[in-house]
Amino acid sequence: MRPTRLIPVAITLAALALSSGPLSAKTPLRDNTAINDQLLVVGLANEIRKTCGSISGRLVKGVSTLRAIHRQALSEGYSKDEIEAYVDNRDEKNRMKARGRAWLAARGASPDNPDTMCRVGREEIAKASAIGSLLYEN
Repeated sequence: MRPTRLIPVAITLAALALSSGPLSAKTPLRDNTAINDQLLVVGLANEIRKTCGSISGRLVKGVSTLRAIHRQALSEGYSKDEIEAYVDNRDEKNRMKARGRAWLAARGASPDNPDTMCRVGREEIAKASAIGSLLYEN
């Protein structure tokens, strides 16, 4: 390519880079709704399966879902260290647990009452929801 043609290409690339904003700017993981909603689904399915004796979890599908969430986070530019720090953070775990308790309470369920958890689990299975797809009745 001739040097005179490189200048317009360079200007175009620079303009594109500036118009798209900083390359490293990304939403903090705690504010990434898509990832957090998927993590909540897995957490709720796990809580239902642990609390309700008549419902089990599709563990392979659950692990597969967690791996897909991890891949999604990587593809969105989060590093492995950022992801690990987020999922290991006690405050973030507590925040996610509070979201889960609120979701369950809105449906009249509590981890302290297995009957209510079983009811919600059966409802989610019947709806074939994201949560229900990670569960099955024994």
